Amino acid sequence: IAAHFHEIESIIKALKIIKKLGYEIILNIMQSAYKKENIFKKTIEKVKKSKSVKLLYFADSLGSMTPDETIRICKIFKKYWKKDFGFHSHDNCGDALSNCLAAKSHGANWLDCTIQGMGRGAGNVKTEILLTEINELNKNRYNLKPIYELAEGTFKNLKKKFKWGSSLYYYIAAKKNIHPTYIQSIQQEDKYSTEYIIKLLDQLSKINAGSFDQNY
Repeated sequence: IAAHFHEIESIIKALKIIKKLGYEIILNIMQSAYKKENIFKKTIEKVKKSKSVKLLYFADSLGSMTPDETIRICKIFKKYWKKDFGFHSHDNCGDALSNCLAAKSHGANWLDCTIQGMGRGAGNVKTEILLTEINELNKNRYNLKPIYELAEGTFKNLKKKFKWGSSLYYYIAAKKNIHPTYIQSIQQEDKYSTEYIIKLLDQLSKINAGSFDQNY
C-alpha cells in the first residue's frame, strides 16, 4: 500500500482489516524527500500503533533525493522504526542507483528496482545495474546473464516503444518539486517547443505542483 504522510491516519482502519484477513502489509510512504524528522516520527508512531505493518518503505516519489538525503532518512527510520525497512527510488536526477546503494549501506534491506528502469516518467533504478553492484559486493555469487539478456532484449524494445527514462525535463521538474505526471502530460501533446516547456515548468514551480492536477 502506498500513501502520503497526510493519508496515514485515514488508512489505519483499512490496514487493520487487511492484516486480519491474513495479508502481510508493506506500507510505502510517498514523497518522503526533505520532510522534517518530527513528521517522520509522528507518522511512524501511527504506523506502529496500528500493529499491522510488517515492512515500512520511504519513497523518492519526485526523484529529487541525493545520497545524503537518503542516508538522513535511513537514520531516522533506524531511530524510530527498529524493524526492516525499504527504499523506492526514481531516477529523475540520475541518482537512483547512488541512492539505493546509500540506502543499502545504511540499513535498508529492501530495494525496489525495475528492468531497464521501467516506471512512471523518468523511471526507477535499473534492476540489471543495481544487481551488478550488489553482485560485486557479494563476490559475484549470482548469475546475472538471464537478467542482462532480458534487459537488452525484450525490455529494451519496450523502452523504445513507451519512451520512459530520464530527461532534461524530468530533471528540472525534480529540482523544482513538480510532479512528473505534468511532464508526461506535456510530452503526450507532442507539439510544444523546448522553450515553451521550460516556461511551463517555470509557471508550475510557482504553485503547489508536488501533486498532479489534470485540471490545472
